[in-house]
Amino acid sequence: MFDLDIVNIFSRNTVSLLRDTCNIEIYNGDIAIHEHFGYIKGVIAFIEIIGDLQGKILISMEEETACKLASALSFEDVSSTDDIQASMKELVNMIAGSTINSLSLFHINLDITPPAIVMSDNLFMLEKERTPILFICYETSIGNIYMNLLLFNSKF
Repeated sequence: MFDLDIVNIFSRNTVSLLRDTCNIEIYNGDIAIHEHFGYIKGVIAFIEIIGDLQGKILISMEEETACKLASALSFEDVSSTDDIQASMKELVNMIAGSTINSLSLFHINLDITPPAIVMSDNLFMLEKERTPILFICYETSIGNIYMNLLLFNSKF
């Protein structure tokens, strides 16, 4: 199952980045555990985590929300798909990077793969049967941002 301290670090870093870097208000963060990935459509950025923990972080949102996020990150109006994709990659990199730095204080050594982007009306991803996946819906001032977090403890 999920280590709540690790989950809190992921969530705190995500909220902090959205608030401080993107100047986005977070109103709520609903959390659930599923046996499959929750809401993964629109613009989807994902990154693999390797090391003491292994897994994936998927961030997804509607394209309109992604445009607003990209505009907030770049301080200019963004509407091109290329700019949206670059901003989404940067966001998932920042979330993973800040979390890795925070977890290193607890001697948890992690690394990440380069992020990937998918744009889809409805993406279905399969993992091992009955694998718990943490799903967080962040209700924000620019639209909902969804995080799916799949982690395996490979060291402890």
